[in-house]
Amino acid sequence: MSTTHTAPVPTVPTTPAPVSRTNRRNGAAPASSAALRGTCGVRAAAPAAGSAAPDAAAAAQTLPTAVAGATASAQWASPAPAVPTIAPAPTVPLGRLALAALARGGAILLAGAALAASGSLIWISPATVLIDVLTLAMLALLMRREGRSLADLYRPFLLRDIGWGLLAFIGTVVVWFVASFIGNLIAYHGAPPMGAMSARLPMWAGLLCFAVMPLTIALAEEGLYRGYLQPRIGVRFGAGMALVVPALAFSLQHLGFALSSPEAAVAKLVTTLIAGLFFGALMMAWKRTVPTVIAHWMLDLLFLGLPILMMTL
Repeated sequence: MSTTHTAPVPTVPTTPAPVSRTNRRNGAAPASSAALRGTCGVRAAAPAAGSAAPDAAAAAQTLPTAVAGATASAQWASPAPAVPTIAPAPTVPLGRLALAALARGGAILLAGAALAASGSLIWISPATVLIDVLTLAMLALLMRREGRSLADLYRPFLLRDIGWGLLAFIGTVVVWFVASFIGNLIAYHGAPPMGAMSARLPMWAGLLCFAVMPLTIALAEEGLYRGYLQPRIGVRFGAGMALVVPALAFSLQHLGFALSSPEAAVAKLVTTLIAGLFFGALMMAWKRTVPTVIAHWMLDLLFLGLPILMMTL
């Protein structure tokens, strides 16, 4: 009787599968190799949790590149530097504002009344040069009280302000003719009468009115009404009052040039009030006085100084 020996079936040792850091942190037990085998001896797919690791690694690698690209884009998209404007105005006493608003107009009115009484109102234009110098001296004193200088009223000056001044001059001419039409329509109900010239200025006075007066008027009036008063009234009372009050003071000062008749005074008041509002709007837009100085100078040069000079020839 023979005995059949059955060979023992070798057992495959089970080795623990490597445990990921995520499973180790979560306290998961290592899976056996049998659990990783299929029924045909094929290794099973890796758990779904492990598949997220390569995606996270790839995202971590691309993050520095994305941050660098965003930084470069931010550098290119950085805003342009602000355009320099006139220095912010301090809060000044009301008495000082009233003095600045009324002093020049009062001086012109007194000079005009004195010249009209003596029958020599034609000299009001040359006399304006002296009043302009006094106005600039007053502004220098007012600015010194603030620890500043007269030149600060006309700073900053940009090269582009020359172009803006020429453009403002074109706009001022249009506004001036429209304002003159409205003023004459209100005062005369039409065109003003043409008055005969009873006296002439000497040649030197005509040259003074042409070469000097337009510049001194532009510097004095724009420095006073737009450079000094408008920002300081705005600090106390807001933008609306800052626009209207200097324009009213600018208009009232022209009464001294129109004492020949009530109609002439009304026409001058209306015309210069509209012009003052226009200059004030330009100051609010640019916040610099140089463009309005250029426009004002060219207006007075061509429509005030030149006609006076021509009448002396």
